[in-house]
Formats: sequence, structure tokens, C-alpha cells
Amino acid sequence: MPAGAANPGASAAPPAPPPGQPPAFGTGPVVGPVITPATIAEAEKLVQVTYTANERAQAAANWRVSLAPVYERRTGPKKLALEPTLARRRSGTRCCRG
Repeated sequence: MPAGAANPGASAAPPAPPPGQPPAFGTGPVVGPVITPATIAEAEKLVQVTYTANERAQAAANWRVSLAPVYERRTGPKKLALEPTLARRRSGTRCCRG
């Protein structure tokens, strides 16, 4: 009997994706600030597009799942605070001065 024939309703767990592969669109974790349809209306002016009220509501509801993770991957989740006791970076190096 082939494997899985005894229990046709059972399915094997999907294989883990390769390291570094982003999740499927819209299935990642919820990240970013909560936005409202008013925020979308303000953004419409900047990018010169026009949405209906329903489209604004849908965009605001989906933002944290669909588009915010894209920006999160690009910019990183947060800034690292460095200790004040660390030495400051020099503006140039001695090896490259003429």
C-alpha cells in the first residue's frame, strides 16, 4: 500500500521555505502603524491618484499585512541605540590621504 493511502485525509506538512525567502504576499506578520482611510486620502494627494471610499477602507485595512512588511524588510524594524561610551567614527582614514 502506498504511503498516505491508509489515511487519504492526512496531508504532510509543507516543506520549510529556503532561508531568506519572504512569506507569500499577505501572509506575513502584522507590522507597522495602524492607518485609517484618512491617511490613504492624504497619500492620494502625494501620489496623485483617486480612490473611492470603499477602496480607501480596504487599503487601510490591508496595509499592515500586505504592504507594511515590504517596507519593514527594506528599512529594518528599528534603529539600534549605541552606547555613548563607544568611540566616534573618523571621517577619513590615514592610508588614503595624499
